[in-house]
Amino acid sequence: MKLWETAFYRNSLKSGLSSMMLCFIFSGLLLLLTLFFYPQIASSGLREALEEITQAFPSEMLHWFGLDQIPDFTVYEHYLSGALQVQLLIGCIFSSFLGTTALIRYESQHSIVFLYAQSISRLSIVCTKFVCQLTLLALYNIGIFLIVYLISAAFVAQASIFLLAMLRVMFAFLLAELLYLCVGFFLSGCLSHSSQSLSTAIMLVIATLLFGMMSSMFSGLGFLRYLCPYLYFQVYPLISGNPMTFSYILICLLFSVVCVAACGIRYQRKDFQI
Repeated sequence: MKLWETAFYRNSLKSGLSSMMLCFIFSGLLLLLTLFFYPQIASSGLREALEEITQAFPSEMLHWFGLDQIPDFTVYEHYLSGALQVQLLIGCIFSSFLGTTALIRYESQHSIVFLYAQSISRLSIVCTKFVCQLTLLALYNIGIFLIVYLISAAFVAQASIFLLAMLRVMFAFLLAELLYLCVGFFLSGCLSHSSQSLSTAIMLVIATLLFGMMSSMFSGLGFLRYLCPYLYFQVYPLISGNPMTFSYILICLLFSVVCVAACGIRYQRKDFQI
């Protein structure tokens, strides 16, 4: 059985590398372009222009959309924080897609017949596939943060302190993306066809962002913030050395374990569409 699990892991990892590399190339090029133009944007007076534009809107609306405090783009840490928040959003969409496509693809391609005929249990399929998707997510984040650190070396004064800050940001990104991955992984065990995976992944991220927006718009709905992992970790406070909120770390870890366990239970009882 161990032999089949290893072969299954290698095959799954190999088949998932193409989609991971495609997303990495897209987000990596976007990040490179963003950081490359930092000197021009820092001297362009963009902050003053944005402040003039936002003065035409009510302060309550600006607070709802997080535009009441415009970052100082002349400070590299502020500029980098904005760029990494966009990267976190891309990472959440990618991790959600990794989750929703993890298991249902084998049913849609009818390869589950071959897998189930081998000496490998359903629980082993779930565990091995989850480890594979987690590996792809980790490789993606390592590549992104290598780009950030290497490019940022020209703009930061203390490289060692910046490295520690980036490691803290990387850990926070992995926690938030892990939660999207695990929720998508559970949904993958419930979908009926792989054609539903992409739309499910996008809707999962959009729904959580709407929950986060509603939590900031209405004081009575503040609890909805816990349904938006994207808002758990803000980049600039992490770069500045502020500690991560322990409750958010606990939510990410516990709910991730619950989702994977629920997926295993669901997959054990599922009637395959073959």
